Amino acid sequence: MIKVKKIYKLSLKEQQEDFVASNKTLSKGELAKVRNDTTKLATFIELIEKGTPFILVDGRKVIIDNNENFMKNLRDLLETGKISDIPTINKIFSTKRGLIQVPIKTTEGTELVPLSSFRKIKELGGEPAASREEQQRIAMGELAKLIEQAKQDSNSDSITIQIYGYGSNQEPDTVYGVNGAIELKEKEDGVSPKNDFVLTTNDKNRQYYYISHKYGTNPRNCQQYSGVTDKSGSNISAHAEVIEFLESLLGRPDFYSDDGSFKKGITVSKKIQDPLLMRWAVFGPKFGGASGINNVDALMQGNFVLTRISNGVYRLFANHILLRKDYEKNTSNTDFGEGYEPTLMARHGDRNLIIRFENEKQVGRINKVRILIAPEKGRISSAFLKERRKK
Repeated sequence: MIKVKKIYKLSLKEQQEDFVASNKTLSKGELAKVRNDTTKLATFIELIEKGTPFILVDGRKVIIDNNENFMKNLRDLLETGKISDIPTINKIFSTKRGLIQVPIKTTEGTELVPLSSFRKIKELGGEPAASREEQQRIAMGELAKLIEQAKQDSNSDSITIQIYGYGSNQEPDTVYGVNGAIELKEKEDGVSPKNDFVLTTNDKNRQYYYISHKYGTNPRNCQQYSGVTDKSGSNISAHAEVIEFLESLLGRPDFYSDDGSFKKGITVSKKIQDPLLMRWAVFGPKFGGASGINNVDALMQGNFVLTRISNGVYRLFANHILLRKDYEKNTSNTDFGEGYEPTLMARHGDRNLIIRFENEKQVGRINKVRILIAPEKGRISSAFLKERRKK
């Protein structure tokens, strides 16, 4: 049994300094604050009436349903002046513990989400959301600080780090001589890098440990594993299941608006049958070869924790970890965690896609679309296409 002796984690103050204001969410206390000579609740009500889009912590852009009952409750709360008072909220909203459930519009009707699921938009004092790159730099900086703390505690210029993957009781990845973490993102042969940053080492047998990092704590936060164009690797873009998915989309006029653009508010999904396509999407198109920019050692999601096991030896934790070697050993394994199974998806986007196959002849065009490979529960799917045809 491993005895945990010390846990290294950034203090709350350090995390707040590292994260931009856009990571803050709405709360009853936040709505009670005054901004521009009016309470934020009054501004919140005005924004809802105007149909202003809001951003959820899972990245969705949503419109709040301004139904009569919900809006009356908000105005009644505003009139009391006790905006953050839990008993008052419980009475007006017929709830418990001051929980305010907000109705949002979806393609399937109305969904209730807690107030804490909403990011502060600029009208309520928030700042533009951190970009994917900024989020990854924050995570890398966090990891680098943890390593420095551990090195100082060990009175050494390097440490050994053990990393266990999801659902695995196998041997961990053990990285010797770790002395830091740096960003390393370079294109290879015109292919966008899967890697985000690396653990650096003084081990002659392994200079880098390659990491693809995802923000958040669940499949929805993960956003996507890969695109399906040549920038993601020709073995992905030319794969039979990707081609069939595109053909299926072209044959479904019900997915498009009158102007030919992919409809807003729908996500079309299709299960992937080939375990190798899943691995290319998660670890990179050079899966099966040596570790590198496009064959990462691990995919990690969320914030990091470093636990001391013995002198100079530590275990690295994150919200979700997938180790490449676990999927090399068992080539038929398709368990990436609940909701994390790689899935083909199409949704409304900002790109116009011209679809060509082997003879380079233009056979179709989809306007305003985003096609990707993402976690199965990364988005709520409106339509599921049939399994791959048997030939």
